[in-house]
Amino acid sequence: DLDEKGALAEIGRAIAMDPENPMGYAFLGMVNLFFAETSFEEKEKNRRESALLRAVADTLGRGEKKLEQDHRNAAVFMALALAKMAKNRLEITRKNNFAAFREAQSVWDFLAKAEELDPENYDIYFPMGVLHYHLDHLPGLARWAAALFITSGDKEKGIRELNLAAA
Repeated sequence: DLDEKGALAEIGRAIAMDPENPMGYAFLGMVNLFFAETSFEEKEKNRRESALLRAVADTLGRGEKKLEQDHRNAAVFMALALAKMAKNRLEITRKNNFAAFREAQSVWDFLAKAEELDPENYDIYFPMGVLHYHLDHLPGLARWAAALFITSGDKEKGIRELNLAAA
């Protein structure tokens, strides 16, 4: 319902329940990305983008600490992927293509690790499917670079992953 205060309050409660869990901060980043993209005023958009970047930094910091304790924690890799997706989208909107490309590499690496560690987590397959499908539609050189540094575009595989996530 575009209830920004309500959404932030719910995420705040989730973070308060487990302040060292990076997932709450990852969702906080995603929510601030949404709020930034739907802001009509430049000042509000900038404020939301700053909040997004703080949430991404909090996710990464807490995620690294968790991985020091357990380097096979698939949920942490998923949280890191979500945070990097938000940062990737921000870089795309800012037309920072090189930074967006680097963030996309990180997203893929984190998703692949999460899948390796917990292939039964079907939430992983939604962003993987989106990436496979989207990268299949890139033009020439961009598609080649994505295949070399991220993953190959594959429309059919992307659709299978999206259907798996939906099921």
